[in-house]
Amino acid sequence: ERRSVTGASDDRQRELLENIERRETELNDDEELDALFESHIAALPEMERPKTRVQERRMFGDWEGGLKLELAEWKDELDELKNRPIDKQLIFNSVKNKAMSLLQREARVADLLPGPLEPPENEGKDRGEQEEGRTRRKGASTRKKNEKKYELVKDYLIPVVRLMRMDGKTHAEAFQIIDNNLGFKGTSSEGTTRSICIRGLRFFQKENFRTQEFVEAVSNGEIIQRAKKKRPQQIELIERELEPLYP
Repeated sequence: ERRSVTGASDDRQRELLENIERRETELNDDEELDALFESHIAALPEMERPKTRVQERRMFGDWEGGLKLELAEWKDELDELKNRPIDKQLIFNSVKNKAMSLLQREARVADLLPGPLEPPENEGKDRGEQEEGRTRRKGASTRKKNEKKYELVKDYLIPVVRLMRMDGKTHAEAFQIIDNNLGFKGTSSEGTTRSICIRGLRFFQKENFRTQEFVEAVSNGEIIQRAKKKRPQQIELIERELEPLYP
């Protein structure tokens, strides 16, 4: 019974293990990594492709760092799934649904139950799977709407930095406040302000980049130069809104 309740989690763990093995192989094989990078460049629009060797080396560092970041996130997720405690209520609900289904079928065979058989609502799905499905659909819809409506620097980064520098909020508090303000309540981690800020600025120079590097960049002011580099068309906005926060 425990296996059926945790089936979705087990499937995800297998998927993560396959992803991790594939990515580690790619990163340890220089020839394969070069081939993947060439494919990455070929898929870029002409104007975004590197024009010099220096630009190509810089792009390779960012791109390779992105692969390492994704690998680290897969490992974190796998560790979390392995260490997640089993919810006894989920097991109870699953057993109850199966028992009710069996009793209903037996009663129907004995002509004790009129009408066609109807399985219990959500039979075969435990509560976690039901909630996960609803959250995933809601999260995907919210992310799609928010990605069209909001902009990285103006709506995410500047408010987060202002909360941390002016209001003394921790990074977690600042991210949560912006999540709530922009309607990210209940979405998955892929659609949060934290993820959008870090991925949007492409902090891939440091291996296994984590939130701590973002916090340090906000603390020492490096965030301004990063933002200018990644969003050069918004330099005026960045200077006007962020530089006064670093007297």
